[in-house]
Amino acid sequence: MESVGTRASGSRLISALTSRPFSPPIGLTYAHAGSTIILGFSNDGSRVVTASDDDTLSFWDVSGGKRVVGPVRLESQRLFFAVDSERNRVAVSLVDGTVHLWEITTGRHILGPLHLGSSPLALRFSPDGRWLAGGSQTEGNTVAAVKVWDASSGELRASWPMRAWVSSLDFSADSSRLLATDFRRYWGVWAIPSGQLLTPSSQFSEV
Repeated sequence: MESVGTRASGSRLISALTSRPFSPPIGLTYAHAGSTIILGFSNDGSRVVTASDDDTLSFWDVSGGKRVVGPVRLESQRLFFAVDSERNRVAVSLVDGTVHLWEITTGRHILGPLHLGSSPLALRFSPDGRWLAGGSQTEGNTVAAVKVWDASSGELRASWPMRAWVSSLDFSADSSRLLATDFRRYWGVWAIPSGQLLTPSSQFSEV
């Protein structure tokens, strides 16, 4: 039985069954050559930023469906992202161990590269927008770690090693504490920006 699907052909989609041009539903916009991920909105909802498996970012006008900026070619494969819609920022981590920030409304690159040292596995903005946290994995002689930067200047404010690859990060509501977990099921809470471990060392252990 012949499978039914679509393939890209220039700016058109061709039906694998009929070989006739396939029109996407009204309201959908052809965005990227690869699979598309919507990263987030600007604070007024007028712009969105998308990323793709083709290692590009694009910035769009919502009302007209037109690309405002892009496609922006990333320097290496995209891994993770964090969106701060209130302040019109998106952070994207790359497989080369760097993190970059773009402004959603204009598509302007505003910060980076910020260096994690190995492939990033988690990214998180603090609720107040002051901090950006990134977590990495162990690669060769580079130990898995969490780093916290000033999200405006890019200054590294705190850094500490983890027992294993970082699996998730989350800030407290007042942005003064950061919870980090790893793939060995360990967790801990650190003060920001001092980087002081707040949970007893006995609790920074397997759960």
